[in-house]
Amino acid sequence: MFCTMARSDHWIRKKAATSINPAQVETALIHLREHWPETAQPLADVVEQFPLGEAALLHLLAVSSICAARLTHDPDSLLWLSQPQICGAPRGYAEMLGYLQRSAGNSIADQGFSALRFWKGREMTRIAVRELANVASLEETTGELSQVAEICIRNVFEHWNTELRQQYGSPKAEFAILALGKLGGGELNHSSDVDLLFLYSEEGQLTAHISYHEFFNRLGKRILETFLTQHPAGSLFRVDLRLRPEGSAGPLARSLESMENYYAGFGETWERMALIKARAVAG
Repeated sequence: MFCTMARSDHWIRKKAATSINPAQVETALIHLREHWPETAQPLADVVEQFPLGEAALLHLLAVSSICAARLTHDPDSLLWLSQPQICGAPRGYAEMLGYLQRSAGNSIADQGFSALRFWKGREMTRIAVRELANVASLEETTGELSQVAEICIRNVFEHWNTELRQQYGSPKAEFAILALGKLGGGELNHSSDVDLLFLYSEEGQLTAHISYHEFFNRLGKRILETFLTQHPAGSLFRVDLRLRPEGSAGPLARSLESMENYYAGFGETWERMALIKARAVAG
């Protein structure tokens, strides 16, 4: 047992020494060894036979403490990532969404959207290692990161939209979430926040006490709170709503007419220019 552990320690130190951040890689490999599934292929084999190359995997552990933490907290994610069909090819929106639905079923929103958060972490790690292995172009990387964000936004929206409609009834107005900035252009990077705009089609009265404006602002608040909530399964995305009319002082959601009046009468040139990249991502 002692000899086996000594050989393992030597192997870990040897691998870590080849990286640009030996201490972080050594720590990550030690944690992986401690939590490695007994029935799985040996960790050394998984690392040395990684489909995109051992160097790419070690470089990921060296430069991204977030990805290293994801893998060490859940070694099964490394086994998933090590499948050639997972890390060896780009994934489109439908493929990403299909994997989420198969893995989470009807429990995507359970326990604070833990399944969605877990899925997001896996996809972000897959995208990162493909980028570091130089098998993904910049356009592929930013496009796939944008798809991950869109899927998160859409699932959070659909859950709270359903919940509030069951609680208060259904407005006849339509609601949309517009992406601006890098997400609007489909060019998100690993550290980007997502710039959003909440818009509904017309004013109206849902009940004697709740207007459409109140309903859709409650919906916007639930969506924002979900993205702001810290969770053991990981974060979603940082959401920035300051590009909306009146910035942080304005309501979260506005009607189309209110938006038009604002941009026509008060909006600065840069605010109108920000709409160049606007596109619908949910609703």
